Amino acid sequence: MGKGAFYRIGAVKGRQCFVNPAGRPFFSIGMNHIDSAPLRTDDTWHREFGDDAQRWLKAVRADLLAWGFNFGGLGSGVRVDQ
Repeated sequence: MGKGAFYRIGAVKGRQCFVNPAGRPFFSIGMNHIDSAPLRTDDTWHREFGDDAQRWLKAVRADLLAWGFNFGGLGSGVRVDQ
């Protein structure tokens, strides 16, 4: 893979910023440590997700994208870039 195959920090027009794989500036809007643990203590978890973590992750990803987020950080288990 070439240099441009990854998200990275680099210079664009003389300014340091996040750069996407296409070489364009990228503004990261994300959340860290997205966790289902608080939901698992009430009926919402069972009613909405049927005790299925993958179903929950898909729902969280859809919500984050709809709200304009483009990044899921360390420990979140949610990828919003695909």
